[in-house]
Amino acid sequence: MIVPEPPERFFLEFLPAVVAELGSAGGPAAGGGGAGQPGRRRGVPSSAGVGVRVVGVGEWVLRFSEGALRASAGIGDDVALQISLRAADFTPLVVEPVRRALAARPSSAEGSELLARSLSARLGRFDEETVELLRQQQGSILVRIEDAGVSRNVALTPGRLPYSLESAECTIDCPLPALLELQEKRKSPLDLFYEGRIRIGGDAQIALALAGLFL
Repeated sequence: MIVPEPPERFFLEFLPAVVAELGSAGGPAAGGGGAGQPGRRRGVPSSAGVGVRVVGVGEWVLRFSEGALRASAGIGDDVALQISLRAADFTPLVVEPVRRALAARPSSAEGSELLARSLSARLGRFDEETVELLRQQQGSILVRIEDAGVSRNVALTPGRLPYSLESAECTIDCPLPALLELQEKRKSPLDLFYEGRIRIGGDAQIALALAGLFL
């Protein structure tokens, strides 16, 4: 499976196709019982989407509806969360990890299914209760990923709060290899924190409220 580098094709074509492929193979509907955190029953799935902004390129909203991932251009007022990053950071932080994840599986179909299940689990966490808690947050997170002397920043911003790729109420610093270990489930956030490879600054309560949706 080819992972496109242009963000527009990645969000509007590639991700919906991967999830649709899982559904056509008889996989479980997105946001099912296994998607939530252990010990918590998920409530009614929310129609609120996750806004993704690639600065200087475009904005998109991702939503799950009836087991399908739907992507559309623009970020509306009803989003639960915004994820923002610079265009130069999109390929190293998004495209390349997806390519590695797909290449690591014995077959293209198995890699696509794993990716689809991971995506479904994360976006499936957005029930009405979670969305309301997110919108009550008044602070954002700035994740600063060190990559061979380059800082690749990602902003996690609740609701429609203004985003910034320069500062936030909470900062998380980590090297790119540590982030990859986290994405590939080789290490937990707690492992990396105790190893000193993840550093949290500012209001750590915001990190607990937002970062848990993705880690």
